[in-house]
Amino acid sequence: MAALKTLVSLEDYLAQEFHAKTRHEYIHEEIIPMPYTSRKHGRIASNIFGALCVCSANRDYFVYAADRMLSVALTDGTHNLYYPDLMVVEGEEQCQRLSENMEATINPVLLVEILSGSNADNDLIDKMTHYKTIPSLKQYLIVWQNEIRAELYTRTSGANQWLNTVFTRSEEVCQLLDCEITLAQTYNKTAL
Repeated sequence: MAALKTLVSLEDYLAQEFHAKTRHEYIHEEIIPMPYTSRKHGRIASNIFGALCVCSANRDYFVYAADRMLSVALTDGTHNLYYPDLMVVEGEEQCQRLSENMEATINPVLLVEILSGSNADNDLIDKMTHYKTIPSLKQYLIVWQNEIRAELYTRTSGANQWLNTVFTRSEEVCQLLDCEITLAQTYNKTAL
């Protein structure tokens, strides 16, 4: 027998999240605890974050690492709230005011998620489906932490047309917006 889902109002989630010591996502009116992040996950995120920060120093980008809330509007008028591993905003950041104390970004151009066993299905299916509906989003990068593999989804000319590029060799160069990063840089000091 399937467990019953406990649905929570957005207001109750925000009240809890504002004071929480750990982060939680809000997906389809459920509070989802953020999974443990391994050392390898942290190093991969730091490597990509560092490369994006260096590359974007003279560009109109701002890079967030895992601590910035993202609001994704759903077709039913509700919102899911996520904490992507990395998020890049171009130009002026647009935010949705959620409560007196909390707001969430709504206009990322690049989102990065690093897969672990506990979140792989969510990042590959649910998040990807919702992320691709964000009008400003140009790219979504998914990085595996237990093998050298990355998948980059890049929006093409059509609003719902995406090019999927798979990288599996350390010398391959991944073009993230105006920045180039190799898989060797991505996986630096991860002992794969």
